[in-house]
Amino acid sequence: RDLLPIAQTMQTPVTLMRNAQFQAKTVPELITLAKSKPGALDCASTGVGTVQHVSLELLNQKAGIKINHVPYKEMGSVRNDLFAGRIPLLFSNVPGTVALRTSKDVACMAHTGPRPVEVLPGVPAISEVIPGFETWEWNGLFAPAGTDPALISRLNAEVNAVMKMESVAKRLAELGALTQANTVAEFTAFREKQIAFFAEMVKSADIRIE
Repeated sequence: RDLLPIAQTMQTPVTLMRNAQFQAKTVPELITLAKSKPGALDCASTGVGTVQHVSLELLNQKAGIKINHVPYKEMGSVRNDLFAGRIPLLFSNVPGTVALRTSKDVACMAHTGPRPVEVLPGVPAISEVIPGFETWEWNGLFAPAGTDPALISRLNAEVNAVMKMESVAKRLAELGALTQANTVAEFTAFREKQIAFFAEMVKSADIRIE
């Protein structure tokens, strides 16, 4: 409540990565394997309470499975363990996955968006198996509470103009970051929806920061 939304600058689906040698190659295969070995599979993220962690807990809930969450402090370590097969699964994001798409040691199993991701051709959505499954990593610009609404509106217009610049739009598209013009009201509504979703997931999955 100390921050006022100005504009959303990008959003991108979360991705589910796997070691290339991992037994399950698809989400249905993963669900079947997890059901046959409850609590025996591990999946990494870069922290407790991140959208990647929440995506794993949502998968556990929706699929009726139990895959253990293994939090890492930074991406370098988790990538090393994923490449070596010490951890079989990782919830990441589209930009991070794009950077690894030529690797023979890892593969992208699925993403959490509702539509195909242009920079990850052939990668299916989890929602194809679990209807309605959707999580996002996103960024936006905020101002301190109490900022003049007229200034907020002006900044929103200027941010949207920058996002439409050819060089900016092209670079973000290359990274798999989805962008679109948005009003202050639209970004505010999106943020409120995200807050409600995370609050429910933290409660239902009993996520705690130790």
